[in-house]
Amino acid sequence: MSKGLIYNYFKSKEEIYISLMDERSNNTLDFLRKQFREIKTAKDKIRGFFRIYCEAALTEEWRSFIHVHLEFWIYSSRNEHLRDLMNNRYKSQFRDFIAEIIELGKETGEFKPDVRVDIVTSLFWSFIDGICLHYSVLWEDYAYKEHFQQTEEMVMKYILL
Repeated sequence: MSKGLIYNYFKSKEEIYISLMDERSNNTLDFLRKQFREIKTAKDKIRGFFRIYCEAALTEEWRSFIHVHLEFWIYSSRNEHLRDLMNNRYKSQFRDFIAEIIELGKETGEFKPDVRVDIVTSLFWSFIDGICLHYSVLWEDYAYKEHFQQTEEMVMKYILL
């Protein structure tokens, strides 16, 4: 497809990225929801989420995806429309997904009743973004899997009874 033809469908590079990001996000969340239906406990769902990241294939493609995603995330902070779009996507998709699991764990008595869901979900994604950022820059010199394993243990110690 030529560059000109692409712009018959999209007005800007931002629109192209947002469309691709939405498709990938929706596919990822659909995949996770299907996987997590089989998992009964909130504790195992959180552990399963960390396992998915920990077992990610550490390829150049994954590293490139991280670069593009984080670069767009930073770029969007300079544009009010994009910032609002990214903020809403973050809150209504990814934070809410983890928040549902944390709330379930509180309701079932697996997690501490005083755990602040908003703080845990924000920390959860901050850890993931940070680990992925470090991996994307340091690549083979970064202990990606070990960082995820230690982060999982910290989070679980904070939320479990």
